[in-house]
Amino acid sequence: IAEDTTNSPVATEVLPLNPRNGRGVFTSPPYGDGYVLSDKATGENQFSRKNYVDTAEQAFVFDGDNLMLDVRKLGRESKEIIKYLDAERKVLIVNQPKIDVLKEAVVKGYDAVSCEKRFIDDLERKVRRAEKKFMLEKIREIDSN
Repeated sequence: IAEDTTNSPVATEVLPLNPRNGRGVFTSPPYGDGYVLSDKATGENQFSRKNYVDTAEQAFVFDGDNLMLDVRKLGRESKEIIKYLDAERKVLIVNQPKIDVLKEAVVKGYDAVSCEKRFIDDLERKVRRAEKKFMLEKIREIDSN
């Protein structure tokens, strides 16, 4: 019997990128409720432009407490960069990622994952699967000890 997890919550928040209304991840105005990238990053979920990383070069020099990582153009490097970077608060922007990329984000404790609204349902399913894989691995690890 398969469990229906259609409406099950996930630990990693899945949000649309730059939605017209509602909560989301905002990389340009008009800003709304959620995680915001702006020149005047003053609030709790606000990220300064220097905290936005979308190239491998930027990843190697990144040093900050907040990270907004945009892997849409990174390709195969995505998983390694997710694994490499760390910050207190982390948001990941993706296009149509593979499960192993999302699993790495789950392992690293990303607060939110975002994509264009048209891909959001697929992303939510993938994040749920990535979180389940992570939890099952942890359970197996505990059982083997």
